[in-house]
Amino acid sequence: HELLRQFAAEKLEQAAERETIHRTHSRYYLALLAAEETQLVGPEQYQSVVRLREDAPNLSVAWLAAAEQGDWSPVRECLKSFEHYWSITGMHAEGRRLVAVTAERLAADLAQASVVDSRVDGVSRERGMRTLLARLKLTEATLLRSHAPISTTQEILHAALALATQPPECDPDLIGQISLALSSTYSHQGRRVEAETHLNRAYHLLQDSNDYALQAKFYVELSGQKSDIHQRLAMLKKAVALAEQSGDLTVDFFARGFLVYVQTRWGDFSEMRHHLAVLLHKARLLQNVVAEARAFNFYGGFYFQIGNFVEMAHYNARAMAVVQKTGDPMHLGLLYGRLALHALFSEDAEQAVVFAQQGIDTGVVNRHLDLQAISSCLLGRAHVLAGDLDAGWQAFHRTMQILDAHGRTLAYLPPVLGQATIRLRQGHATAARAMIDPYLPAILNGNLNTIIDYEHVYADVYRILRAVGDPCARQVLARAHAVFSRIAATIPEDQNRQSYWRSNPARRFVEEGIGRLGD
Repeated sequence: HELLRQFAAEKLEQAAERETIHRTHSRYYLALLAAEETQLVGPEQYQSVVRLREDAPNLSVAWLAAAEQGDWSPVRECLKSFEHYWSITGMHAEGRRLVAVTAERLAADLAQASVVDSRVDGVSRERGMRTLLARLKLTEATLLRSHAPISTTQEILHAALALATQPPECDPDLIGQISLALSSTYSHQGRRVEAETHLNRAYHLLQDSNDYALQAKFYVELSGQKSDIHQRLAMLKKAVALAEQSGDLTVDFFARGFLVYVQTRWGDFSEMRHHLAVLLHKARLLQNVVAEARAFNFYGGFYFQIGNFVEMAHYNARAMAVVQKTGDPMHLGLLYGRLALHALFSEDAEQAVVFAQQGIDTGVVNRHLDLQAISSCLLGRAHVLAGDLDAGWQAFHRTMQILDAHGRTLAYLPPVLGQATIRLRQGHATAARAMIDPYLPAILNGNLNTIIDYEHVYADVYRILRAVGDPCARQVLARAHAVFSRIAATIPEDQNRQSYWRSNPARRFVEEGIGRLGD
């Protein structure tokens, strides 16, 4: 009750042993948070989150009070629960603020300890503080991802790595986790040498780890480094097996979600409904409505890809009903993106503009740069469909600015191709051909697995190459037809395989183009 809270606050201010009471209050709530660690990743996750959310203000006060008092033991004990809670609830910004303040205070204490403490027990205490600071920075970087430029995340992770590897520190799991996170950031930038260096270090440190959840995360990351689809799927299936061994339902859902995503776009549709059913079952075990909405979202993506728009609309609606209430930004944005794509396929430029702009707005409000970039690129395509080439050019330019700010230059192809398509429409075929030249080897090799709606890439590139009489045009068309045919062959027999070809204008264009070549 509010009056009771005010009374307690007044008594606390009057207390002679105020500092002791604050410390007791802080330790009580942080112990409460630490006690929820297992529940936060298991079947009781929902109830655990509900319990903690009721005490969220007290938890934040307790966390900051412990940092202010330099009481690091309870912080160390509850750090895993802290990260789980703020990640599960989607309140990354608040979690990051709390951990950043704590890391700053701990760094000051560590500097003081280095000067004052030279005794054996002091050295041991200093070592523990340094390891905790590395863990705090890793947590900060984890909460920051997709909400800030990659360079910012890398700076924090390198600071964590320096702390974790400073002699005599040697916690292989911690160093492995930091290396894994660094590998992911460099991979997103297309900096393969750095990505592989950190991934190799993570592999050597984590291969014998007893932490199966951590190993599962490693294999998810390793899968992203594989351009061969069969190798990628093998890594993800291993990650799922390890996640099941760990008993960590959150990691299980994470690994299986990646498997479903890759299989939806590149893999074997015949296995999809099994994995989707398991994913939905895991979400319900967690009693996590956000996870359940994500499972519905994956179902919608599956039916979208095979051209069953009736089922897609059904699952989209179920997912949208939840994510609009919970404010899950990435999946709300992906839903808007799918709706924008559906409008593009239906040649409804007006609706495509509306949904793409909603995706951008969701990304801006939540400071989610990936979502802003994806939605901005879709907005460019919607404007081009509407015939507004200037607005389309500006949207593609804005996409590249977002990617620049995020350090995601590897993802340049869609906006560059969008601008090249505009140049082609303006009668500048040679200029359009020059713009796509750096990306042609990847296109011919079929290495497009980082691109949303990759099908249109083949069709647009073919049009540009054909316009300048480039002999590679036939190769692009043949590559596209081979990829689409392989995927179509895996669609379950109770689904209309012809819908796969006819529902997507790029696939339809490729099928008709191959037919003309045959003639």
